[in-house]
Amino acid sequence: LFIPIILIGFTWGYWRLNHRNRIGMGKAAITFDKPPTYISYFIKTACVAVNDTTEHGVCQNNAAKLLRIANGFVVMDVFGLTLSRAIGLVVN
Repeated sequence: LFIPIILIGFTWGYWRLNHRNRIGMGKAAITFDKPPTYISYFIKTACVAVNDTTEHGVCQNNAAKLLRIANGFVVMDVFGLTLSRAIGLVVN
């Protein structure tokens, strides 16, 4: 349950960064090859830990880049917690 909540939260964060662009009041914080859908932002969130390509959107401003870094830290933290829990179960 913890991981889906993180994915949904960061998906909303990426989507929210592009909100001003969607309503025609600013530049896109994250650019995509095709017009983005909710799934585009979800895939960007889910792929932060496994690949570092621009296939799922390019961060254009500092806020988007910081959100991506925070997303990466949270994903690595969850991986670390999972690994330490697994090692703890094996040791005991």
